[in-house]
Amino acid sequence: MAAWFYLVLAFKGWMFVDAMRRRAPALWFLVLLAPFGSVIYFVAVKLPDFRIRPAPLPESDSIAEPDIEGLRITAQESPSFDNRVALGQGLLEGNQPAEAQDAFSAALATHPHDNQALLGFAQACLALGDAKQAMEPLRQIVDRRLSYQDYEAAWTLVQALLAQDESHEAARLAQLIAHNSQRYEHRLELAQVQTTAAMHQEARSTLQSLVDELLSDSNVEPQRRTTLIKLARTLLRNLSV
Repeated sequence: MAAWFYLVLAFKGWMFVDAMRRRAPALWFLVLLAPFGSVIYFVAVKLPDFRIRPAPLPESDSIAEPDIEGLRITAQESPSFDNRVALGQGLLEGNQPAEAQDAFSAALATHPHDNQALLGFAQACLALGDAKQAMEPLRQIVDRRLSYQDYEAAWTLVQALLAQDESHEAARLAQLIAHNSQRYEHRLELAQVQTTAAMHQEARSTLQSLVDELLSDSNVEPQRRTTLIKLARTLLRNLSV
């Protein structure tokens, strides 16, 4: 049972990182918060990468495939820091995390404190199932700048902590992110992390206060409010099961 739990958690983390790498629309992050949301995301967004699904994505959601071979040639001919990072990013997007890890390692050899290279290296580690190795570079970024890349590194660290069964530390970090960003979406993710950490009372409080504030906040776009409230109430119902 424990092995299955960590497999599901790793899959959710993989989909979350993929959405961040794609700069996916905000709605997909809300979908990922919902039960089975990672499966929905995989079928709708990730699966076409493997050329299994014949129907193409709508033009507005399509992502140009990276020219990995061109990036390799450029990095070989001119092994600069920028070229190595570009290669690593392309390999991550092309689902080749092992080679991406090598590219980011080479970049870090000359720029050991660069946030972009540290984040890419950590994401490659996570994609390879090595959450432990991912945590130190992520901690370096988060310690310097919590909001780096729109909190991408911080949320990636949350996923790494969860994968390492450090769920209470993950919840503390998620709470810090939500407090710092003041975003409703981040409070939803906080509640999900609190649920994973078996902090059910805290998760209920987070979700109920979120619903109450959304109902009274006239500045929130109606469709966004409806989606957020629906997701929050779904999570609340799941807590009551």
